[in-house]
Amino acid sequence: MLKKWFSGFTAVAMAASIGLSSAYAADASAEKSAGAAVSPIAAAQTVSLSDVKGHWAEATIRSYVEKGVVQGYENGTFQPDRTIARAEFVVLVNKLFHYENMAEVTFSDVSGGDWFYQDVRKAEKAGYISGYADGTFRANAPITRQEMAVLFAKLLKLPDSNAAGRFADTANSPTWSKGAIGAVADAKLMNGYEANAFRPEANVTRAEAVTVLERAAALGQTVYDKAGTYGPDTGVEVVRGSVTIQAADVTLRNMEIEGDLLLDKQIGEGDVTLSNVKVRGTTTVRGGGPNSIHFEDSVMLSIIVDKATGSVRIVANGATQIADITVQSSAKIEAEAGSKIDNVTLSEALPKNSHVEMVGSYESVNIVATNIVVDIPKGSIKDLNVSGKAEGSSVKLGSEASILTLIVNAATSILGQGKVQNAQINATGVSMEKAPEKTTVGSGVPADTTVKIGGSDVQAGGQAPEAGGGSGAGSGAGGSTGGENNGGSTGGDSGGSIDGENNGGSTGGDNGGSTGGGNNGGSTGGENNGGSNGGGQNPGPGVPVNPLPTGDIPVIVQAPYRGTVGDSVYVASSMAGSVYIVNYDVTRSFLVLEDAVKVGKAVKQQLVANTVVQGVYSANVDTASLSKSMVDFKIIALSEGYQLSNPSSIQLFAAPNDPLQHSKDSFGAGEFTNKRVQFNFNKSIVNNLADASALKAAVTYSRDGGEFVPLATDDKVELMNNAVVISFAKPYTGANNRWKLAAGSVKDAQGNVFTEERITYNIPARAIVSKMSYASSFRAGEPITVRLNMPETVYLIPAGLTWNTKFDIENEVVAKRATKAIIDASEVDRDVELPTEGLAPGSYRIMVYAGNDIFVTIR
Repeated sequence: MLKKWFSGFTAVAMAASIGLSSAYAADASAEKSAGAAVSPIAAAQTVSLSDVKGHWAEATIRSYVEKGVVQGYENGTFQPDRTIARAEFVVLVNKLFHYENMAEVTFSDVSGGDWFYQDVRKAEKAGYISGYADGTFRANAPITRQEMAVLFAKLLKLPDSNAAGRFADTANSPTWSKGAIGAVADAKLMNGYEANAFRPEANVTRAEAVTVLERAAALGQTVYDKAGTYGPDTGVEVVRGSVTIQAADVTLRNMEIEGDLLLDKQIGEGDVTLSNVKVRGTTTVRGGGPNSIHFEDSVMLSIIVDKATGSVRIVANGATQIADITVQSSAKIEAEAGSKIDNVTLSEALPKNSHVEMVGSYESVNIVATNIVVDIPKGSIKDLNVSGKAEGSSVKLGSEASILTLIVNAATSILGQGKVQNAQINATGVSMEKAPEKTTVGSGVPADTTVKIGGSDVQAGGQAPEAGGGSGAGSGAGGSTGGENNGGSTGGDSGGSIDGENNGGSTGGDNGGSTGGGNNGGSTGGENNGGSNGGGQNPGPGVPVNPLPTGDIPVIVQAPYRGTVGDSVYVASSMAGSVYIVNYDVTRSFLVLEDAVKVGKAVKQQLVANTVVQGVYSANVDTASLSKSMVDFKIIALSEGYQLSNPSSIQLFAAPNDPLQHSKDSFGAGEFTNKRVQFNFNKSIVNNLADASALKAAVTYSRDGGEFVPLATDDKVELMNNAVVISFAKPYTGANNRWKLAAGSVKDAQGNVFTEERITYNIPARAIVSKMSYASSFRAGEPITVRLNMPETVYLIPAGLTWNTKFDIENEVVAKRATKAIIDASEVDRDVELPTEGLAPGSYRIMVYAGNDIFVTIR
């Protein structure tokens, strides 16, 4: 049975009497002079309230006082028309909506000693409060009606409305409140006064607070407290606000929940299934048993597992995507084939001796808890990080389990016969039942640190006795790389690409081998020699295989936009460390960047102190080894704590005497609005034909596998520096489009003609995102409404993130520096909200990967 939230609200014992004693202390003398006692009655009352008879909210007040929801005062009064402070109101909202997660406080007048400190942190995390222009919160100031309207519009994600115009006194209300006033009026949360007045600047009274909270609770929460299946057979039901499940054997299907989802303790040891459900807020699991909570073909941004007693099983299957799981109680987590879980954190909130079992494939797992047992019977983990706080914990690896990179920062035990490819030891007291394939020692640990492997002490930086290695033999065709006593892979004549995602990739030198950047690792071949050391090369003595980044993120403060391959490029960073210049399509990951350097896809230079500008570090980066057939590169700074900067783009052209080549950047898609395609070259080009009309005739077009035909009359072909750019009067459509450039069409400034015909790869029409608001600035926590013309993922990312791979962008989402919304077929050409909760103020881009983008500001 579905019901709107009421019982949860009445169960909230608003012991603060809609106001806490600390807040009232400042007005104690005024209270006493008015003949009212400061302290409220501490229990549910049946007493007669002397000051509510005939009041417009009398029935609500009396009902709530009798039920113990709110309290009156010892002298038998309720003081319904007394104002309520901003902090007091926040406390009540947090209790009502069960907000527990906290953010860092950004207000200058809120500190750790304040009674309301924790609740302001919860409110900031939930994203429903705003401060003032001077950065203050003004906790003890009365909350005004227009402020309360904004609070509830954000809390319940109500769309802005022009309905504020129906009131006679809102014409001069500030812009930030008008849409919210209209929204709460439409939702019948807040009504007007006599003479059609809203009184936006009036202070909220205790009676108004009770009434509006009751309405908000009914509107903002949906509760399923009976077994059954809820949601439509087809299509998607959008649920405004948050949802709570309070019964076992509940199935939610085909839903999009715009708020949080709570699987409450009333589920007991029973089951709950979510099928094709998208939750935009946080999913908290407090109930469920050994049979499980099932997520099928669902999308979750954040899951918190926090069951008071016993263990709960979480199963992700189908096409389920989960960005982040925080485990605070014993649990079993299963990621079945096809599902994707990016990050799992075993929180320090886990009690000692807790047991967590994990099955399946995971991008990263962070163990922060002390003295717990982590059981991984089978599956794979790309990065397993053991925090310095996790001392005494143990990880059991089954024979079918593998870890690509293990970073150990505390005395822990790694048990079992599972495979660890790369281990970095940053602490003493580490023991491992089976040797990793490769072991390094962190820079902060003595070089002679030992690891107990199979009962024997082995120097961490030495060659482990069990780590087998086939040797790379080969000449001419590249050799092989040993894994566990097995041969590796064989390089071919030409290079491939570095893949920083899940499958590893291949990188050729002249007859090179392959370099894995992802879960499966790979091997690295040399010139005419076999590769060695399976799973990627050791970056160097004392350098971790895949370090856990610490400290601040560096910023590139100076870099050129263009240059010539072979020249030195001057780069300045805000922090000491290193700088890379790398092909634009390489993932922004330390391990992948190091591999790119080895195979000629990147160059690296140490940053040194710049004596001209204090605090700035610089390098002259030699680019001679970079490809002369590429043009688009990116510059990335690396701090000494292994933090990577946002990239800065740079174009490096071939020198005048170098051959003219069609760039390996291949075919750009211009503005990604399906109205431009371009052929890129490694140098500036000019027309080699009679005139512009002849150049246009040299370009033909094939749609969905059809014959090549001339461009439309209104289409244009232009030369822009190193590119032949085709602009279309009408956007192209279809999934299989190709363009052809005739041989001999262009030449470089030295007269070298490009004599080959070029045909693009298949270029599909891209998804286009549109912002459904004229506003370009949005409050943090305020969703941005967008539309897409086809199913795709739309992102909101920092504006400085240019030339990033999709894996880079997904990592920004996981790190909570960006957000995304996955648009399915049912949501095409419909309004969809892109969340902004948790994002720092600044400039952002709404974008579709390989599609268009729109710049906005979060304030």
